[in-house]
Amino acid sequence: MCRRKPWRETLSFYYVDGHRKPVYADRLIPRGLVARRGAVLGCRALTVLHDGHGHPLLALTERGDRHLTVGAPHILARYERVVGHGHIADVVIDREGMAAEFIAGLVAEGRTVTTVLRSDQYQGLSSFTDVGTFVPLRYDRHGTLVREVASARFSLARPDPSKEPLTLSVALVRDLQRRIACAPADDEIWQPWDADLEGDGPRWWEEGWHATPAAAPPTEAKLIPIVSTKPEMDAITLTETYVHRWPAQENAIRDWLIPLGIDTNHGYAKTSVENSEVAKRRATLEKRLANVRRWADGARLRCARASRSSTRFTRRPRRGRGRCIRRSTRTRTSWCGKGARTA
Repeated sequence: MCRRKPWRETLSFYYVDGHRKPVYADRLIPRGLVARRGAVLGCRALTVLHDGHGHPLLALTERGDRHLTVGAPHILARYERVVGHGHIADVVIDREGMAAEFIAGLVAEGRTVTTVLRSDQYQGLSSFTDVGTFVPLRYDRHGTLVREVASARFSLARPDPSKEPLTLSVALVRDLQRRIACAPADDEIWQPWDADLEGDGPRWWEEGWHATPAAAPPTEAKLIPIVSTKPEMDAITLTETYVHRWPAQENAIRDWLIPLGIDTNHGYAKTSVENSEVAKRRATLEKRLANVRRWADGARLRCARASRSSTRFTRRPRRGRGRCIRRSTRTRTSWCGKGARTA
């Protein structure tokens, strides 16, 4: 159950997205990344345009290696030319369209763009300016806060340093259910590896020793920065504008896959299967762990024997030890008498 404001501005936004369908042919055809398979295959690229209610307006089939940043301006101009009136002013596009020059080109045409920053374009909250106060955005069925949002600003650098960067309005969504690793604090960086070990416990070579788990690395809530070229836009409205693309557009693409029987990655008829790569790594690590334990047991036995032998030698009478030393000296002298040169 989600608590959010009712949707109001659905007709003023248009949603653009791309989809690739693999094509198996005897000849080489343009290749592209098929997200459903996670592989680069010969395919055809679909660029689709939907309105705010999720009605498909136009779909274009193009080469499989055509990027969304190339197909989006084409489909917008094509639709405006076919309709003959009106201008698509507000465009919501997938993360794939997060490119500075692409956004600058749409802004020059009099459009506003809403999309999501890629993870390699920012480094935490420090990458944003004018960060406001986080307010509740979504609750789960038990009334626990799972997402919160705050307004901010972001400066998007352009490839040409001589051009001014783009200033974007940002809705910083903080997902409290998803944690990601972050940089440790200054006082946690330089700590000895055995700082958490107790001095009274058994040593690692003694029987009964158990390794203590290392402390978990520090984590923080995952940030989802939704950006827009509009100068001023409410953070909650901006978030709802982008999130609405899932029922308005992604569901339509999902419905295309259902008749083909390739809808398992969209939440229908999912079955739990074992990850073969993880199982293989687990078996290898378990085998190594068994070997290490066997070697540790043997090392403990040899250590105990060597300790007993050393104790017996140190407890021998001095007279007996002197006899052993004279015997070894006599042996070396006899070898020297046979022709070996002494030092």
